[in-house]
Amino acid sequence: LHRELLKKSSLEDLEKAGMCLSRVSVASVKTGLYGKSLYTMTIPGFDKLQLESNPSLKEKLIQKFSRHRFSSGDIVGFFEISENKMPKFDQAPTTQGIIYKVKEFKVVVSLSEPPEDENFSKKVFCLVTMTNEVTYSRYLKALKKLKEVKKSTETHSV
Repeated sequence: LHRELLKKSSLEDLEKAGMCLSRVSVASVKTGLYGKSLYTMTIPGFDKLQLESNPSLKEKLIQKFSRHRFSSGDIVGFFEISENKMPKFDQAPTTQGIIYKVKEFKVVVSLSEPPEDENFSKKVFCLVTMTNEVTYSRYLKALKKLKEVKKSTETHSV
């Protein structure tokens, strides 16, 4: 279901829905707890000083970063953006990580293993919220149980 949605939807629609953050690149890499790599993702060429002196650029970035609904703990996939400026949604993500922290114009993602690609830090990506099959199936089971409980309480109260 998730893969089909990615294939059928435009990049703009996914951004409006808060499911992705497009055209971001690695700003820095640090080592976090338990040796996990923390990748700070932001707009390529992001410069805080330039942002302060250019209010229109700041407003544009605020609009872009306010759309996504990423929060700590979300699983995200890194989809490489090709030469035609479109993510390769027909392929598996380059890597996946967990959102560690969300800042005003940056997203910090924790990766358990560094990517094998030497040029990873030089590429431009689209970060996309990924569905977790285990969590999804648990949600479905919980909803079914709630329906059953609701039906049984309705019959007992009558």
